[in-house]
Amino acid sequence: TEYEFDVWSSGGDGTFACAGISVRHKKDAELKMEKKNELKPIDFTTVTACGECCTGCTKKINGMCRGCIEADGYVPEWAGSGRCKIHECARNHYVQFCGICDEFPCEKLPLIVCWNPNIIEHLYNLAAQYHKQTD
Repeated sequence: TEYEFDVWSSGGDGTFACAGISVRHKKDAELKMEKKNELKPIDFTTVTACGECCTGCTKKINGMCRGCIEADGYVPEWAGSGRCKIHECARNHYVQFCGICDEFPCEKLPLIVCWNPNIIEHLYNLAAQYHKQTD
C-alpha cells in the first residue's frame, strides 16, 4: 500500500515537522518523519486550528483549496456545512489552534476531527512545542 499525506508529526521528543511525504509502508513513513523532525522550529502561523499544516498540501498547490487559515475556515471539505467547526471554535476562543485553548481538551474535538484518532495527544504535543518556542 502506498500512502501520500501532508502531516504534522511528533518526533517523540516534543519536536514536530510539517512534511508532505510519499511512502510505501507505515514503518517507512515513521522513519522518514523521524529524519524530518530534527529540531526544526515550527512556523505556527501555518498551523490550522486542528493542528495540521496546509503548506505543501496538493489541494492548495493545485488551487482546489485556499487553505483553512487563508479561507477563514471556509474550505471545500466543509462546503456542505459552511465553515469548519474547529476553525470557528478556535477563532471564537481567540487561539491559533485547539491545543493552546483554555478549554482543551474538549469533548467535541475527537468527534469532529475523526480523521486523526490521536488528535488529543497530537495537540498536547504541538502545544508543548508552541510553548517551548514562545516562552
